[in-house]
Amino acid sequence: MSDQDLLLYAREAASRGDDLFSLLSLDATATDQDVRRAFRKKALTAHPDKAGDNYDPALYERLERTRDVLLNPEAKEVYNNGMKAILEKKRQREQMGAKRRQLVEELERREEEAKRQKVDDSAEKRREKLSAMAARGKQKMEEMRRLREMAEVRERERVAMEQQQQKPAEEKEKDKDYDEEIAELERKLAEKQRLKAEKKASRKKEAKTEEQAPSSLPSHTRQEKDKADQDDKVSAAATNAITNTNAGSGDGATSQPGNRFASTMARLRAAQAKKDEEKRRKEEEAARNVSSS
Repeated sequence: MSDQDLLLYAREAASRGDDLFSLLSLDATATDQDVRRAFRKKALTAHPDKAGDNYDPALYERLERTRDVLLNPEAKEVYNNGMKAILEKKRQREQMGAKRRQLVEELERREEEAKRQKVDDSAEKRREKLSAMAARGKQKMEEMRRLREMAEVRERERVAMEQQQQKPAEEKEKDKDYDEEIAELERKLAEKQRLKAEKKASRKKEAKTEEQAPSSLPSHTRQEKDKADQDDKVSAAATNAITNTNAGSGDGATSQPGNRFASTMARLRAAQAKKDEEKRRKEEEAARNVSSS
């Protein structure tokens, strides 16, 4: 206990008339050594390790406080002065008459009642003050808990917002990769379609060329064939004419070589003219076929 608490306890013990010396089985002449020895003797039976089930915490607390008061010079003096005042008051009361003693006792009773009421009021105020402090503490704890929960909610919202902001970035990156893949596929598809169109156009051009070729090439081939046939016919006709002239004239044919030669040349020129006319006609026909296709 602090010195102030010891002084207060000594004053209250004296006002109650508690005999602290008799509690330790001592008298007012006991020394500090006597107080310690008496306390150890009492503690052998009052200590919780020794008393066991018979342990009385209030008794052991009184023994400790009594020892502390009697070993503290200032507290001991306060206690002794208080006890002296009480003894003097008791002696004076014994010297009073019965009526006066009754009045004094009634006055003291009222004073004690007022003091007790004051103590009770003070205790009540202390209790109210403690209750108010407890309420304020509870309110403060509740406010702290509410602020902590709000901080946790804000932290969760902040983390969620960061995750939400990070997620679109990841999705945007994924969308970017996906768009790049789609663009690459579209490029490949367009290239494939372009090559396919080029091949189709090439095949169409080749087909058109092939369609045009039979109308021109066979015509040219036929012209050459017809020319060759006509040449063969002219040569054959000339040969036949010469043969027939020689055969019909006999030996006299040699006597007129100029006439026979002129007749043969006339027939050859007529055949050549016919052949040239046929060639010109076929060339015109071939040109018309090419222009129409």
